[in-house]
Amino acid sequence: MVFSRDITESKKAEETLQRYRLMARHTRDIVLFMRYDDGLILEANTAAVEAYGYTHEQLKSLTIHDLRETGTRPLAPGEMA
Repeated sequence: MVFSRDITESKKAEETLQRYRLMARHTRDIVLFMRYDDGLILEANTAAVEAYGYTHEQLKSLTIHDLRETGTRPLAPGEMA
């Protein structure tokens, strides 16, 4: 018995994810990947680590709401409200 499976779509998705990771890693802009339902930070680039003053692992244990509660601190240059 022979099993086969078309992995074309999976391969394309993985390649796209790798491109986004490379772009995020090498940009000077803050990049945070968050879970939609609760804002949990899933990934952060070096610019985010430097800007927020947390380690990479610390950032990944926070939510976006932990980083910026409305009115608690001024916006960083270029940061959107």
